[in-house]
Amino acid sequence: MADDGKASVYLRKKDAYDGLMTFTFQLSNGNVRRSEVKKDFSEVNVGDMWGFFNFCSPDDLLYAARATEGGVLELKVRLSAPKLNIASQVVNGYA
Repeated sequence: MADDGKASVYLRKKDAYDGLMTFTFQLSNGNVRRSEVKKDFSEVNVGDMWGFFNFCSPDDLLYAARATEGGVLELKVRLSAPKLNIASQVVNGYA
């Protein structure tokens, strides 16, 4: 979990996908961004999570939300993975 005064952003592995994934997390206003990171999900157990446990401060989140129309916090997540010869994978999430 995050240190006091910090927010986390992470992905939880929900199925048996074991490939390499590339991630970028960014607040909508661009103030906080984590550079592209690669993670081999064969190293993550189903049900476990992986991400940035000290992504930013609550002040960064409030500032980003206030910068959007309607004051809604937006987190941009970019995921990519090499094409595999298996059925489609489903990505879902919530905040």
